[in-house]
Amino acid sequence: MPADRILIAEDGMKLDMGSGLKLELYQTPGHASHHLAVFDRKDRVLLAGDAAGIEMNGFLRPGTPPPFRLQDYLDSLDRMIALQPRKIGYAHFGCYDNAVARLQAVRVQTLLWYKIAQIGAKENRTPEDIFRLILKEDDYNDKLKAMEKGVYQREYPLILNTVRGLMSAQ
Repeated sequence: MPADRILIAEDGMKLDMGSGLKLELYQTPGHASHHLAVFDRKDRVLLAGDAAGIEMNGFLRPGTPPPFRLQDYLDSLDRMIALQPRKIGYAHFGCYDNAVARLQAVRVQTLLWYKIAQIGAKENRTPEDIFRLILKEDDYNDKLKAMEKGVYQREYPLILNTVRGLMSAQ
C-alpha cells in the first residue's frame, strides 16, 4: 500500500467513501485497547467488531480477553448504544437488527460474568470452574447445548480466555 493512501484513524473521524456512503470512526477500547467501531449514520448500521461481544448463531457472549479493562469496555458499549444503531455487524457471523437491545444485553451479560469471575478468582477457582458457575446463571448459555460439537470445541478455549480476562479485569 502506498504510504500516501494510509490514514491514521482518529476518534470521530469521518470518511466519505463515495456514492453517498459516509462512515464515522469511534474508538471503542475494552475488548482491545486499539479497537475501533465504524458507524454509517445514514442507514444506522454499526460495525462493532468484537467490542459488542461475540455473536455466533444466536449465542452472544462477552469478548473480554486479557488484558481486560472493564470500565473502558462498559464506556465503549454505552458510546455505541448512544449512537442508536438499527443494525449491528459483528466481526464474525453476521449483521443483525435490534442493535441497541443487543448492545444492552451484552452489557448486562458482561457485568454478570464479571461478578461471577471476580468471586471465583477470589476463591482461587479455575477458569473452567468459573465458566461452569456462569452457565448456571446466564440464560444465553442454553444455546451452547445446541452448538455442533466441533463448533463448541473451537469456542470453548475462547470462552475460557474471556473468563480469564474477567478474572483479571482492572
